[in-house]
Amino acid sequence: MLDYKNTEKFLNTIIEAINKKQLVLFVGSGLSKLSGLPLWKELSKDLLNFCASDPKCKFTYKEMDEVTRYIDDERELISIAKNILKKAYDSDDVFNRFLYKKLHTKANKKAEKIQKILFGLSKTIFTTNADDILDKQLNKKNVIYNIEDLVRYKSEIEHQLIHIH
Repeated sequence: MLDYKNTEKFLNTIIEAINKKQLVLFVGSGLSKLSGLPLWKELSKDLLNFCASDPKCKFTYKEMDEVTRYIDDERELISIAKNILKKAYDSDDVFNRFLYKKLHTKANKKAEKIQKILFGLSKTIFTTNADDILDKQLNKKNVIYNIEDLVRYKSEIEHQLIHIH
């Protein structure tokens, strides 16, 4: 176990792992937020607002207030919004387009800089993020989304991104 309380030893161990190309990073929502994307809580509220503003959904702002008063779990709120949109449009297309618009960024300098720094530290990154911030400059074969595709993982390949959801 790495002793993070001994700062000098901890930093030296990290530096050694970087130099030996043995460091593996695990990144989450903080990275997305730094790049200007919403956190799940913000996304769930945006989705419910979208539903309430769309007359086809037949979901009022009053209902939205009631739902958010009793449910605090953003995953549940996103599921509720998905169900409202599916019922209104008889498909998941509107929901999927909304998520894509919110979670997929156009290339921007901040995201590119973050990606360059992270892949400068580690050739393999695991992420729980649904966005594509770290995917941008990578060869598609080096981005793994499904457990079945994990067989493609090769430790000697430079810059691999493994999405785990």
